[in-house]
Amino acid sequence: MDQYEKMEHRFIDCYRKYRNHSVMVLLGFYKGQYHKFLLSTFFFVIKHAPSLFAALLTANVINGAMAGGEEGKRQIILNVTIWIGLLAVHLPANWLHNKYKIRLYEKPRPV
Repeated sequence: MDQYEKMEHRFIDCYRKYRNHSVMVLLGFYKGQYHKFLLSTFFFVIKHAPSLFAALLTANVINGAMAGGEEGKRQIILNVTIWIGLLAVHLPANWLHNKYKIRLYEKPRPV
């Protein structure tokens, strides 16, 4: 039996054990590798930040356009800059999220 078949059996056993508790199934998949799960979750939230803040930033840009003048221009520039910053962080965060999520399938190193 190769490494992936062993892992598949471990996942199936975990699912059978915690069938009605989805959080426990997820934690069972990451058994012994919780730091990878936490890092993956952290980068997942960062990667989704542009979509989480899109409505707020759009509303602020509209408010700045309606206000007009120097204050409105400053508000628009600030919110567009924040949006560009969030988008710039999106690709590296996506890469790191997937890196730590995929590490689940690697054999854990002995401590």
